[in-house]
Amino acid sequence: MKTRIVIFFLLSLIHCQSCKAQQSQEVLPKIENYTKGELLIKITPFGMDNPISVGKINADGTIHFNWHSDISSVKDPQFYLSSIKNALGMTFCNDKEIEQSNKEAKSVESGALFLYKKRKQVGVLFPATQKEIEDNIGENRRTSLVLGSTISWFYSDSEVLFSAKCTVNNNRDNVYDFKEVTSYTIQFKKGWNMVLNTLVEKEDWKNETEKGSLPKTITKTSIESIPNTINWYIKYWAK
Repeated sequence: MKTRIVIFFLLSLIHCQSCKAQQSQEVLPKIENYTKGELLIKITPFGMDNPISVGKINADGTIHFNWHSDISSVKDPQFYLSSIKNALGMTFCNDKEIEQSNKEAKSVESGALFLYKKRKQVGVLFPATQKEIEDNIGENRRTSLVLGSTISWFYSDSEVLFSAKCTVNNNRDNVYDFKEVTSYTIQFKKGWNMVLNTLVEKEDWKNETEKGSLPKTITKTSIESIPNTINWYIKYWAK
């Protein structure tokens, strides 16, 4: 009887470990309703002459990333690297608001995830909680910003812990007057790192002749895995 109990316990333990292993397997990101065939994913943070392959999209829309930390093939990489503060786009932040474990660390953002087919650039891949967030960027900014998250990748030449809470006073006479706050919680290892960028709160404004939208609360946080809230969209310009 005791032998049966021991065997049952061992089998149960093995089964539980198997279940945990299956649950711990990360689900590969996938583009829904994908029809463009197999494409390579490349980035150009070290110039257009130095494209780096970081993965591919299978014919079924499944995305396979392979972020290599070896950039020995890149000529003069230090030319493209800058301080963590600059790489994160926070030159407006007072140094007194920043805590950084390694002030010699240098970094660069990957930039767009370009798509290639037969060595020809055919599109771009965009990770976000919703497609409309793409309109928040640059000249495409909508009259009302879209709340949500995107992912950025950064190459760091060394390990660094970085935190900051940066505040900017935004005001325009009789239109708006508010504080824009951006919080950073960054932990980079040497090599490629992911950062989740989230627009938490916005400030919509209008006057008699125009209207617009400005970011009010933003968080930038290091992440180890891609959240299941992130969707994948492509802009495809090849015929």
